[in-house]
Amino acid sequence: MATNEGKVAQLHDVGTWEPLAEVVAECLTKGSRITAEGRLQTRSWEAADGSKRRAIEIVAPQVSRRESQEAGSGRRQRGRPYPTGQS
Repeated sequence: MATNEGKVAQLHDVGTWEPLAEVVAECLTKGSRITAEGRLQTRSWEAADGSKRRAIEIVAPQVSRRESQEAGSGRRQRGRPYPTGQS
């Protein structure tokens, strides 16, 4: 969890595959605002110390940038989906 301007934000793992994964890795950084469409998936595993772990991630065949305020320009950028490599 992260705190931003007094609001609590939840952070989520998003899973994608090639070629979308390569585009996302090149174009986004941690904290980028996105819209991810997909399904939730739960993973469970046992850590090296023997404790049981569980994670919920978004499996996303489609990812788009969210509208964001461009620094100093006053213009807004519209979200565009990244190519998925599917027809």
